[in-house]
Amino acid sequence: PRIPHHTSILTGKAWVLELMNGHPDRIKINFGVSLDTFSALVQVLKRNQIKES
Repeated sequence: PRIPHHTSILTGKAWVLELMNGHPDRIKINFGVSLDTFSALVQVLKRNQIKES
């Protein structure tokens, strides 16, 4: 039988924070980039005044 892979009850910002603070492989699996790369992207977006949604 298939075993569910994406089972977090969290959504949105809470889910992203869970990925950022959890096992390093999870953010790579879900976003395709390392935590360092994702964090750098967040900083670029903030610097360019891209708002959170």
